[in-house]
Amino acid sequence: MQIILNAPGIHHRTKEGVEKELEEYLPRLKQVLFRFRPEEKRLRVHLAQQKDSAYRVTLSLRMPGKNLIVERTGHNLIPLVTEAKQALLEQIKVQSAVVRKDHLRAKSMQQNQAIREAVGSASGWSKEAADEEEMRERFVSRLGLVLQELYSHVRRLIRFSQLAGDIPVNHLKPGEVVDDVLVRGYELFSSQSEEEFSHASLYRLADEIIRDEISNYKDKEQSGISLDEEITRNDPRWEVSDLGEEVLAFYQEEEVLLYGDVMPDAHHPDPARALDEKEQMNGIFQSLSGAGALARSAFLLERMEGFEPYEIAWMQDRAEEEVKGDIQQCEEILKRTLSSTD
Repeated sequence: MQIILNAPGIHHRTKEGVEKELEEYLPRLKQVLFRFRPEEKRLRVHLAQQKDSAYRVTLSLRMPGKNLIVERTGHNLIPLVTEAKQALLEQIKVQSAVVRKDHLRAKSMQQNQAIREAVGSASGWSKEAADEEEMRERFVSRLGLVLQELYSHVRRLIRFSQLAGDIPVNHLKPGEVVDDVLVRGYELFSSQSEEEFSHASLYRLADEIIRDEISNYKDKEQSGISLDEEITRNDPRWEVSDLGEEVLAFYQEEEVLLYGDVMPDAHHPDPARALDEKEQMNGIFQSLSGAGALARSAFLLERMEGFEPYEIAWMQDRAEEEVKGDIQQCEEILKRTLSSTD
């Protein structure tokens, strides 16, 4: 982060005092701007003294989509600089939320395009493939290479479910869910139904699979049935698992999940600034584990994957207003958690 101070005609001691004040501002500024490119992390400051001896301070910062400018005038210089810094920070917060929303939507569109390019159309494949088995294997191998984001989403949902006590640790693995998504996705793809095959349909399948696992586990627990299930060598799940092992080689470890990832920075309380990455991630998982499975999924689908509430409503077969309410509820839970750390 670079600060460029232009202060023509200002006494060097006064200038040094302003520079010191701005230097103390840098760590906070870096936290808010850490996702942006280096060339965009340049704060320009213009300091001038008017005929009535009042100072005029102008702060400007270039951000994606908008140039932010704050100007303040007054006779008490240091409080004036402090006021200008805070005003600029509020503008940065709001614009950061806008930029992140645009980024997530672009990411969602890119995922959809990657999936379409990976699988093409079922009619084209039927002419090239020798049989149904070859078509399925080609589908799984090609689609598996572009499901990194879905895999990360599934990991988060499983972790939330474990912390909430919906399923025990090691009861369900991300690879198993993704394998099942690939199998069911191929059925949807090859059926050539009117339902559009897209990345949204794959996320919907993942959501359904995890909810079914939670429901089945609860049913077995209530009925007292043993969860130690023996799988025979002829069980088709062996084949699915083998296919999944090849796919998982391309998946990355779960990325750090921060408050800035799931909450608009304009709504982001300052206590979060004192938490390191591990503390933030643990806080998010622990806090949201108290929300319902549908609410957690809806929140992550909007804040991490870039889906709109109406799309999430389709994935979860419920009303859009209900989805919006759940997203708001999750944000309120995180706000309360952050407030308690103050």
